Amino acid sequence: MGLFDFLKKKGNKDEQKISNSQQSKTDGKYLGDLNKTKIIRGLCEIPKVSRDDKWKQVFFENISDASFRCGSPQVIKGPDGMLYFN
Repeated sequence: MGLFDFLKKKGNKDEQKISNSQQSKTDGKYLGDLNKTKIIRGLCEIPKVSRDDKWKQVFFENISDASFRCGSPQVIKGPDGMLYFN
């Protein structure tokens, strides 16, 4: 059970399918869109002083579908007491 399972829709599996053009799958697990991951990586290489509104727009258009690896431990507690994905 994941931390955000309560947000998942319940219902017919056919309704929850996402086309293969939108996601990569291996053994039925979602890997994210690796092309969007490349875009995010390229954006992160741009120095902070050079990031403008266009940079932010491209970042937000791609971040939600990009694939990331998690650190160890997967969830860490921040200085504010909240849990964060590592």
